[in-house]
Amino acid sequence: MDRRAGRIDNETNKRICRKLQENIKKLSDIEIIFEPVREHRALLTLRGDGLREEILETDPQKTGLPPLPVLLSSATCRPDRVDRFGERDCIAGGLGRMPTVYLMGLALAHARRLEKFGA
Repeated sequence: MDRRAGRIDNETNKRICRKLQENIKKLSDIEIIFEPVREHRALLTLRGDGLREEILETDPQKTGLPPLPVLLSSATCRPDRVDRFGERDCIAGGLGRMPTVYLMGLALAHARRLEKFGA
C-alpha cells in the first residue's frame, strides 16, 4: 500500500517531464524547461527577457501545510473582485481553492498554448 496518496514514482516522473519537454519548448519568447526531481516533484524553469522575480513556488516547505497562494494573470482571465494578494484573498479569487495539479493546464490555456480538443 502506498502511504503517500498514490504519488508517482521516479520513472513515471521522468517520462512525464520528457513528454512535456518534447511538446512545450517555448511560450512566446520564454524558454521552458521541465526537469524531474524525485517522485512527484519536478522543476519548471522559465528563461527569457521580461520575466520578473515575483514568481514564487507554491510548496510551503513543511509537511501538512496547504500550498501557498497562486496568482494567474492573463488577458483571457475572467476578472474577479480581488485586489490584493494573500491566502484569504486568493481563496476568494477566480481560482478559489483547487488542487495545484490543474494549475499548469490553466496557465497553458490562458497563454493560448493548448489546441482545442473535440468540437
